[in-house]
Amino acid sequence: MAVIKGTITSERIDGTDAADRIFGDGGADLIYGGLGNDELFGGRGSDRLFGGAGRDALDGGIGVDRLYGGDGDDLLNGDGDAYGDLLWGGAGDDVAQVGAGDFVDGGAGDDLLIIDGVDADFAIVNVDFSKVSGAATASIGIGGIKARGVERVDVWIDDAGAGSTLRGTEGADTLQLDMARGAQKGATIYGGGGDDTIYGSELADVLDGGAGDDIIYALEGRDSVRGGAGSDLFVVDLSERFPDAFTVQDFSSADFFYVPAYNLPGSWEDNLENTGRYFDLDNLLVAKAAPAATSWSAQFLYDTRTGAFSFDEDGRGSLAPIHLATLTGAPALTADNILFGF
Repeated sequence: MAVIKGTITSERIDGTDAADRIFGDGGADLIYGGLGNDELFGGRGSDRLFGGAGRDALDGGIGVDRLYGGDGDDLLNGDGDAYGDLLWGGAGDDVAQVGAGDFVDGGAGDDLLIIDGVDADFAIVNVDFSKVSGAATASIGIGGIKARGVERVDVWIDDAGAGSTLRGTEGADTLQLDMARGAQKGATIYGGGGDDTIYGSELADVLDGGAGDDIIYALEGRDSVRGGAGSDLFVVDLSERFPDAFTVQDFSSADFFYVPAYNLPGSWEDNLENTGRYFDLDNLLVAKAAPAATSWSAQFLYDTRTGAFSFDEDGRGSLAPIHLATLTGAPALTADNILFGF
């Protein structure tokens, strides 16, 4: 890989036909990567970076930068300052990471937009990505960020105000809002189409996966959850003795409760993975009206009358069952709807 370094003045820098690593340093630089899988760094100043053909990585640095990915699956980074960068992905499946005031056009391909840790300054945010995949530019509702031609988003927003709303795209999104300290009301998050991953906050949220096979983490705050169309996973946390039970509004036979092994306290994980003796795997679920454990091993309980889904960690022992979730309408639930993962 050729390494090319600029000076503190404004200049044009051309890469080779191979893979280059080019540093603009100071000044308003014009950098062309050319052929090959290039890495372009603008540094200080209002730079223009052209990746050209290949799988390129472009980082404008500090200043009002313009990043053009060109052909290939490119990575464009406009994050790190608040100067309002302009990012064009071009052809290919591009990834664009943006900050406050940036504009991004994904171009052709299946593009991913990353918004990580944008501070909402305790304000209510109404963030809507549902219209950014077309030709029209959409203001997405936070930090002055505008976008178009983007099929998927990964969003983490800090200090969101009470009652904030986040809407995903028709692609496979990852969506999370962290609520501001002192907020008394949770967020509303809509996944939209695609296989989304949605994280609730510590408050009472409304989480809706929409169409697609979604993964929903409703681990705190007594959330109201709707998986939507598709086969959805609702993650349960067995590491807390008294978790906040959530409500699933539309559970169906195609949906699952998912128990990650990292949520199993101490030796539970090893026991399940190596021997299966902690859980009564042959009688994992007791489903009946007013259920009670039938084994001295851990079991799940499902009340077919009320829809209450619980976990009894010591079976017929003295500890009370832990209420995990309530299924509205008490739909059918079997042991096949409970999955363990490592």
